[in-house]
Amino acid sequence: AGAAAPLRTARTGAPSAASASASASAPGSSLLPLLASTFLLMTAISIVSLSPTPILFDAYGPDRATSILSTLAALAAACEIVLSPILGAALDSVGRKPALIASALTVAAANAAASADPAALPVAAARFFSYVAIPQFFVASQAVAGDLYSSAPERMGAFLGLQGALISAGFIGGVMAAGRLGEWRGTGAVYGLSSALALGAGAGV
Repeated sequence: AGAAAPLRTARTGAPSAASASASASAPGSSLLPLLASTFLLMTAISIVSLSPTPILFDAYGPDRATSILSTLAALAAACEIVLSPILGAALDSVGRKPALIASALTVAAANAAASADPAALPVAAARFFSYVAIPQFFVASQAVAGDLYSSAPERMGAFLGLQGALISAGFIGGVMAAGRLGEWRGTGAVYGLSSALALGAGAGV
C-alpha cells in the first residue's frame, strides 16, 4: 500500500507536468503586438471607409462614382489573386514581419497622401491600395500565428476568435468615429488619423 501511494501520485502528477510544459511552450504575450496591430489597422481602414463615396459623387456624379468604386474593388481583387502566390513565397523567404510592416505602411502612405489632398484621385488611390494591402496583412498575420502555435495547435482557434473580435471592434469604432471627426475637422483630418493609426500598426508588429 505504501508503494502504491507514490505510484498514484506519480501517475496523477504526470498530466499536470505535461500541461505545464504545454502552457510554457504556447505563445502568450508574444502575439499581443500582432493583435494590437490588427486592431489599429482595422480602425485605420474603417475610419475612412465612408469617405470616398461623397468625394467621388461630388467630383464625378453618382453613376460614374459608383462605377469607379466597383472598378477599384475589382482591380484590387485581381491584384490579390496575382499577389497572393508572390506573398506566400516572400513569407517563406523573407519572413512574416516585413510583409506585415509593408502592408501597414502601404495604407499609412496612401492615406497620408489623401490627407494632404483629399480630392477624388488621391482618395480613390488610397481606397485601392487599402483594398490590396489589408488581405496581405491578414495572410501574413495568420502565418505568424501558425508558426507560433505549431507547438500548441489546439489554441489556434482561441487566437483566431480574439483576432476576429478585435477586427469587428476596430471596424465599429472606426465607422462611429469617422462621421464625428469628419464634421469636426474635415476629410483631411480623417485620413490623417487613419494614416497615423496604420503607421502605429506597422511599428507595433
